Amino acid sequence: MTRHRSRPTPEPIAHTPELAILGALDELLDLARRTLLAAHPGLGDTDVPYWAGDRDALSEAARGLIARSATLQRAIRTYEAAAKELRAPSDDGSDLPF
Repeated sequence: MTRHRSRPTPEPIAHTPELAILGALDELLDLARRTLLAAHPGLGDTDVPYWAGDRDALSEAARGLIARSATLQRAIRTYEAAAKELRAPSDDGSDLPF
C-alpha cells in the first residue's frame, strides 16, 4: 500500500490545491498504519488468522483504524485520479484561456 509521491510544485497546486493536502493526509495515514503495526505486530502477521491474534480493546481499536485508513486512502486515490483527469489539458486546445 505504500506509495511514495513526489512533492507537488506550485503549478499543480494552483490547478488542484486540494490535492496537496490530500497527498499529505495519504502519507500521514500510511505512517499511522505503520506505527500501529509496529505497536501491534500481530495485526500484520498474515500467518495468524484474525481470530487467533490479540483481541483486547486496544488491538481491536488499532485493527479498526488500519481498516478505515485503508478505505480513506483508496478514496483519496480515486479523488486524485478524477481531479487529474478532469483538470488535464485537452489535446484540441479548447482549454486555452483566450
